Amino acid sequence: YNQNVSSMKDIFTDIAKGNKVNIHKVLNISNEIFKDTQDVYTIIDSISEIREIDDYTYRHSINVSLYAMLLGKWLGLGEQSLKELIQTGVLHDIGKGRVDQDILNKPGKLTDEEFEEIKKHTIYGYEICKPVIWLNDDMKNGVLMHHEKSDGSGYPFGLKEDKISLYAKIISVCDVYDALNSRRVYKEEQTPFDTIKQMMDIGMGTMNYKILHTFLQNIVSIYIGSKVKMNTGDIGEIVFTPPEKLHMPIVKINGEYIDLSKSKKYKIEKLI
Repeated sequence: YNQNVSSMKDIFTDIAKGNKVNIHKVLNISNEIFKDTQDVYTIIDSISEIREIDDYTYRHSINVSLYAMLLGKWLGLGEQSLKELIQTGVLHDIGKGRVDQDILNKPGKLTDEEFEEIKKHTIYGYEICKPVIWLNDDMKNGVLMHHEKSDGSGYPFGLKEDKISLYAKIISVCDVYDALNSRRVYKEEQTPFDTIKQMMDIGMGTMNYKILHTFLQNIVSIYIGSKVKMNTGDIGEIVFTPPEKLHMPIVKINGEYIDLSKSKKYKIEKLI
């Protein structure tokens, strides 16, 4: 994982210097990630345990490619599509290498002008990927369209559901999940269940429902058996996640089973 993050940093550095994307490094990263296809728990653990790395942009690209591979499997995509999804995830934010780093790493709220510059990263990314022969149109469009939304409120073109590529829809869900679930200089890290609630709130109408629902149902099941610290100081264990309330699991605390959707006393503070 750390080696892949380091390679991702090298790729971004090359782009920032005006060089072409390093094809060999992208392929090496995607091949390493594909090796781990079967071990879902190891993948999620590696993402969860390396939250302290400061290089968010590089780490985020690796995380999104990992999540995209998992989501592709959960959607029943074939091996070739999974490999293409991984590479699209690795490259989805590559255009940020051409964005002013002071804007990219700004700890406070962006001005309207700064946000407009950030939004250009999808176009920059597409321009970087366009001349790469082995990247097909699905992959290039995944880079270009991953901030488009089903209701037409996204960017850069304001495309609606039927005009957005499949890879872009998959990358979009993974991109938002990792961004919400990460600690940033301006945002404290939150629990996956807080993130799932936010995803359900903001995703309805803006993300493809089948893809979003498939991701959330599968990702939440991974946390069954996890130990959690409650707001009361008690240590609990996730034992069940109700399909209709994925963000409010059943937690076993001191031998008692607590339904968080019905309890006002308990709230999950953090995974341990």
